[in-house]
Amino acid sequence: MTADLQKKRISAVMPDVISHLYTPEELLNRVLVVSTDGRLHAANADLSVQHSSPAPQEKGWLLQRHFLLSRQSCTFVPSRKTPSQGLISVSFLRKASSPLRLSVAGVSTDGYIASLGDLSVPIEENDIADVSCSSSGFITVLASSGTWYSLQLESRDGSSLSLSPRADSLRLQNLSFVSPSSSHPSEVALLPLTSSLVLLAGITAQGGPELVLLVWDLQYSVLIAQHTLAVPNALGRNKAVGLHIALANAPSPTARHALLLLTGASRASVLAVPLTVPPRSTLAGALGRGSAGARWLTPASGPASAPAQVLELAQARTLKAVRSAMELRRAASADDAFFEYARQASVTELGYAFVKQVLEVVFRVPPKGAQGVEIPYSPKIVRWLLEKKVVGYGMVEGGLFSALMVRRDWPSVVLAMEAVSDVPEDDMISLLAQVVAAHRSKQPVSEDAMQVDSTPAAAGDVPLLPSFLALCVAYSTTPAALRLALRKHLPEAEDLTVVLGLLGSWIERWGSEEETLLPENVTKDARGVPIPVFAPQEKRDIPPLQKVLTFTQSVVDSSFLILLTHPPAQPLLRGLLEHLEPEVARATALAQLAGALQPFATAHARAVREGTTGATKAEARVDWRKRRRAAHEQAAMALGAYQVEELVL
Repeated sequence: MTADLQKKRISAVMPDVISHLYTPEELLNRVLVVSTDGRLHAANADLSVQHSSPAPQEKGWLLQRHFLLSRQSCTFVPSRKTPSQGLISVSFLRKASSPLRLSVAGVSTDGYIASLGDLSVPIEENDIADVSCSSSGFITVLASSGTWYSLQLESRDGSSLSLSPRADSLRLQNLSFVSPSSSHPSEVALLPLTSSLVLLAGITAQGGPELVLLVWDLQYSVLIAQHTLAVPNALGRNKAVGLHIALANAPSPTARHALLLLTGASRASVLAVPLTVPPRSTLAGALGRGSAGARWLTPASGPASAPAQVLELAQARTLKAVRSAMELRRAASADDAFFEYARQASVTELGYAFVKQVLEVVFRVPPKGAQGVEIPYSPKIVRWLLEKKVVGYGMVEGGLFSALMVRRDWPSVVLAMEAVSDVPEDDMISLLAQVVAAHRSKQPVSEDAMQVDSTPAAAGDVPLLPSFLALCVAYSTTPAALRLALRKHLPEAEDLTVVLGLLGSWIERWGSEEETLLPENVTKDARGVPIPVFAPQEKRDIPPLQKVLTFTQSVVDSSFLILLTHPPAQPLLRGLLEHLEPEVARATALAQLAGALQPFATAHARAVREGTTGATKAEARVDWRKRRRAAHEQAAMALGAYQVEELVL
């Protein structure tokens, strides 16, 4: 060091042992110091500490990994507590026999440090190999066992942070840090790229050792890119002595690079890795790459060996309590344990994994050889989840309706028809067939008629046919799948006649109601624009007309020949024709008015728009002479929106 540099050198003693030093542009000639226990210090150019974060209350915590992010690029921080400028500090702390801890702090441009939250990372493993955290809050935790967890750090209410599982965990293989024969835990490193894209650097465990670089998209659990290169011989790596691998960002004005640091027993190497990654994770980028990472992932032999989904600690305790109560056939105790957690958690905090595992416990299948034993079941938990609309039809093995029908829980079936959005048409119509059969069994049978299977649904809580058919009619379906389901589960003309008769009565009710074409009154809004006033419509006990017509068309299309050859169904078909022909004629007559009324509708819409936002510049620039000329030309042509004066071929 020269004499001039010796004079300019400044020395200072920090309050704690230093782990990281930063000189970011956002801190205006300040230095950010991170200690080995995760404490932050902001020092000025003279290295005198101006601001510090509070000292940790518990001793023994050590910094596992630290990330310093720009506030402007962070999307997960609480907006109400964090300034718009500055930095975000994310620290991962470890301690023996304790779960990994996450500490987030905000650093303003003048060096002031404010704590934004301290969270416990919801994973059971304590031996952590490395961690990554992107500016979007996507966190990945790689355990020394090879299990790779994905979590999302976010602020749902704008004032506090929460950490929840984001995707299923992965199980890595063929890398030296998880190899049982020659394990080197330090031979792996992670670097967050963009959103859920993470760069992993490691050394292969099979064959000759090679340095491998893998770009993973953890949101979709796919390998995006990979590159392999030889391990430098000068580092002296062997089975007994491994390397220490580290990754760091090295942004440049022209291209993005990552610095790969390889440290051996006596020497070290630094490699520059050029990177070209998309700005965000997309489904299009993940399509077709499902098998690209097969070499690095442990294959799952079945559902039982699939990696367990990560739950929050409170959810894990709740699930354990519910499972224990159900195994002891104490449904009331299971309800108490679940609702004690549900009263404190919001719907967004439940998560797919937790709801799915709760349903698996509630719909637990008894072991083989336990015939005659009462199946423990908690309908309160199921109905609460259905009311919150967090249940998917495929969350239960074999389908939700199959599990509910084993327990004859018809009220939950009715609730699921209103709350679950992905019910297959086949399962829906199969239940409709049971309701139709129960409805027919209650009807009086003539003495000379043969009644076959008159009581297939003996449960007293089977819903009434009109109410359940209304749910089926109002449910969003695909016409082709609905026709196949009707043909499969309602093959008998007697069942179809009952359904068609009810549909015909609904169409008749809609046809008998008076159609309101003109408003009862006209009033002006706050800006003086006339608006129509219609009488409030009462809630109807029948489905909308369009839904009824669509379902009726599917019934007729799938079973027209069966209905045509069944004498009791012929009056129903003629009645449908009598009700629909006037409706078609009226719709045709009203459609002819569309062309004549279109100018008035356009003028009224423009008046409402101008009264709200003012005239647009394009309309203001049109000269009044051009408007008058266009009106004369349109009147001379005498053309409407649905008229053609002359057609020349």
